[in-house]
Amino acid sequence: MKFLFKRFLLTALVVGFSWSGSSLAAETMVIATREETLTNRFAELVLAEAYGRLNINVEFVTYPGARSIIEANNGRVDGDAVRLETVLKQYTNLKKVPVPLFYAELSAFVHKDYKSNISDWDSLDGRSLTTIRGFKFVEQKLAGQSMRIVKTSAEAVGLVENNRVEIAILNLFLGQMAIAETDAEHVKVIDPPLSRMPAYHLLHKKHEALIPKLTAVLKDMETSGTLGDMWDKFITNELSKVSK
Repeated sequence: MKFLFKRFLLTALVVGFSWSGSSLAAETMVIATREETLTNRFAELVLAEAYGRLNINVEFVTYPGARSIIEANNGRVDGDAVRLETVLKQYTNLKKVPVPLFYAELSAFVHKDYKSNISDWDSLDGRSLTTIRGFKFVEQKLAGQSMRIVKTSAEAVGLVENNRVEIAILNLFLGQMAIAETDAEHVKVIDPPLSRMPAYHLLHKKHEALIPKLTAVLKDMETSGTLGDMWDKFITNELSKVSK
């Protein structure tokens, strides 16, 4: 089966050797990413900066849903942009870079008229549910339950808005964006989130030697406040797009 995907290249500066006066060609890493997922767009920005600091070019190849991690696990690309750590149990050829790019808050979105209590994952038992294709953690947590898998957060929010399902399990930020984009005035989010989990960049095991270098760069970006500043700027920019 052929998958249509778009490519875009984020290029780092090439460093020259002062002794020879010649240029050192930068290595290129090909990283799989998920289409139509805003948090992946943020991860791509962070990784472009991190790899750039190591004089490594990075090319992102976009796949639908879970296909990106399958391609990474099989070694057809060099890694997956960002995933929850739980996927490593299934995709054993992948290794995490142990500095979170961001934290994924998974929340329940319901119709404003919804009355039942939602306090944890067990309280979702027996409910009609929806989530996004490729959210492996959610699929694992809710295995065996009736669940409608859709392509985008906007679709999931629409199902709740129109009372076609009771609960959408979504990334908190993506769900809030979807409500703003679709003017879903009858959808609300349940607080607190069901889970708050770190999301990591994953590399195929053949690149395991690169992990300490990326870890050091990302740790520096974290402690200097660069990661937090990038996240705040990203959220502000995306929200401004839908509020116009």
